[in-house]
Amino acid sequence: MKCVCDLLGIGEDKVFNVVCVPSRAKLKVEHDGELTRYGSLVERIKWHDKVVLDDVDSVVDEIRKGNVIDKDVRKKHVDEVRELVSAVGEDMCPKCGAKLVKRNGKYGEFVGCARYPKCKYVRKGML
Repeated sequence: MKCVCDLLGIGEDKVFNVVCVPSRAKLKVEHDGELTRYGSLVERIKWHDKVVLDDVDSVVDEIRKGNVIDKDVRKKHVDEVRELVSAVGEDMCPKCGAKLVKRNGKYGEFVGCARYPKCKYVRKGML
């Protein structure tokens, strides 16, 4: 969402946070926005009746210009992201950067974010 705002030079109040997942996907992650399945994405978008952008064609053009189509540039970007993720480390939350802590739950031990309930990141396994 922030990347789209930066790319278009607009405020976050002009963008809706909608996560679209395949129809058969099982979600294991908490998120801040709306969730919809692939088959109902168009209906979800139309559900927002507030017009926030007038010139949709120019927005689409800007997003297309921002796409990385060069394979070498894309590979470099993916490598940089992987490097950042590995630098975060096993004991840090990938969502917010806080420390991960061992917790006990209904189904046994798991790892969760120390900032719970503000951040709800969890994963199975141990630190």
